[in-house]
Amino acid sequence: METKFKNKKKKFYLKRFTRKFITSAISATSAMLATIAIVMGFVFAVSVSHAEVPQEVKHIPDKRGITFMANDGKTVIGVLQPSNGLRTTVTSEQISSTMKKALVAAEDSSFYTNPGFSGRRTAIAALQHASGNSSAGGASTVTQQLVKNTIVGDEVSIDRKWKEMITATKMTMNWEKDEIITSYLNTIYFGRNSLGIERASQSYFGIHASQLNPSQSALLAGLIQSPSIHDPAINEESSRQRFDYVVGEMKKLGFIEQDEKVEFPKTIEYTPPQSMGLDGANGHIITTAIAELDKIGYDLEKLYDIGATIITTIDMRAQDIVVGRSSAGARDNGVQVGVTAVDPHTGGIRAMYGGNDGQGFNYATSPQMPGSSFKVVTLAAALENGIGLGTNIDSSPYVAEGGSVLNNSEGMTCGSCSLAEATKQSLNTSFYRLQDMLPEGPVSTQKMAFALGADQSSLADENGFVAKAITLGSYGISTAEMAGMMGTIANNGTKIKRHIVQSIKTDNGNTTYDFKDKGTRVISDYTAGEIDRALAPIPEYSNGNQLSGKQGYGKTGTVQRGDVGGANRDAYMVGYTDNMGIAVWVGTNDGSPLVDANGAAIWGAGLPATIWKDILNQIG
Repeated sequence: METKFKNKKKKFYLKRFTRKFITSAISATSAMLATIAIVMGFVFAVSVSHAEVPQEVKHIPDKRGITFMANDGKTVIGVLQPSNGLRTTVTSEQISSTMKKALVAAEDSSFYTNPGFSGRRTAIAALQHASGNSSAGGASTVTQQLVKNTIVGDEVSIDRKWKEMITATKMTMNWEKDEIITSYLNTIYFGRNSLGIERASQSYFGIHASQLNPSQSALLAGLIQSPSIHDPAINEESSRQRFDYVVGEMKKLGFIEQDEKVEFPKTIEYTPPQSMGLDGANGHIITTAIAELDKIGYDLEKLYDIGATIITTIDMRAQDIVVGRSSAGARDNGVQVGVTAVDPHTGGIRAMYGGNDGQGFNYATSPQMPGSSFKVVTLAAALENGIGLGTNIDSSPYVAEGGSVLNNSEGMTCGSCSLAEATKQSLNTSFYRLQDMLPEGPVSTQKMAFALGADQSSLADENGFVAKAITLGSYGISTAEMAGMMGTIANNGTKIKRHIVQSIKTDNGNTTYDFKDKGTRVISDYTAGEIDRALAPIPEYSNGNQLSGKQGYGKTGTVQRGDVGGANRDAYMVGYTDNMGIAVWVGTNDGSPLVDANGAAIWGAGLPATIWKDILNQIG
């Protein structure tokens, strides 16, 4: 009996202890959770107080195509459309009230009462993610979506979600709800290359956002979830299902009457805006201009934002002539041609041909070995250092350090002759000796090239060493650079920066950039005049390629492959008139032997010189 009583007592105390333990555990857990909640709330409040919402989010920029025009400001060369959509920003008053209601119904029914985020939706989404449902949504409110799209990005991480909630809360504290919904509707993508509600209204219905009725608003609001799926032109069934959902939500929220009949709207046929002028030969003008624009601080996004019109330096008459003659030379002989023509007095590129594929390799701006045409640079350096055209220079074989022997092309020699004659005959050995007479040898040639307008990133080995062969054009240089250098000489030694962008205008016609360069004297008038005197006889000497009715100054260049056959691989002709500097390169895209349609070797005095002459006879 006593044992039985003791067992009952033990059970009584065990139950009592268990109840106390559970009660204490619950109290402790509740206290702990409360403490965590208080701490988290404090951290959240402090984070919100320190959060910043950029004012730029209130002022979403337009996004329009970029127009590239010739130097007359009238002729369109091409148009570049943004790949991620066009935007026309509108004010709150320019958006119909039914569109705002449809958005709330579709994306965030508690928008007008929530603090920027929904705790319930966030908790549900968090549990779904924790259970391994990777397809669970982010439970974002309209405000959070705006913050994600404009400020914090869409990285999938707890840190990003935390920042999103904090910033959304701060935005809700500081902004009117109507400001948030307006910014959102100006930002979101609706499909059909349309960023923002104004573009979407035009793309789907051909009307302004202020004219949207309830049915049109419901369709557009339904698109936001997945524009590529819910566009009726792509999937009408899916679009109707989404439309019906939004209309139902609008009725639930009292935005439209329960018995109001809202019919599925008819959309217009959509033709996406296309980029133009990029594929043909003139496409190289656009790609060259884009590269220059980036260097002066205007990337594509910035240009799209201002709906930029780029006024280039291109003269379309000159461009048509250069493209016509160059493409014919390339086609008829199965070779590649690169040509650039520069105005000596402005530095503007007047014409350019880099091949017929405007999105492909640009033979006008890519480095090619110029051969003996580069001797003009060593000549300028010599004249600047007091070595005159009458200076006699030996043309016998040149023995370099290590015993290697340099000869003249085709075994030519003049014995010992003037610098003017050595230039005319393009004697390699004479120019090696001339370069040896300069203060810094080949470096003097390099520095003169930079002074005349060559890009600073070229003309040396990878380790910075400058070889003597620089005077023979052993380093690649583009026709754009060579034409600019010729322009400096034609401008009596005053260099004006080579460029293709003359000005940038915003969509409202304001000029936001205008090229200006007063010019820098880099060689004396005397040196420029003596170069004229040395180069004047060369076009006629080069297979009779003198100009008609005007004086042209030129220098040819040819680079051989160096193999057993001694075939050529690059041929150049550079020069100028008083009004144009020009450089012509002819070669192949793989370094194969450079021959014409009849299989004969092409030299600088051949096809390049005839292209040079034909172009300058018309535009020089």
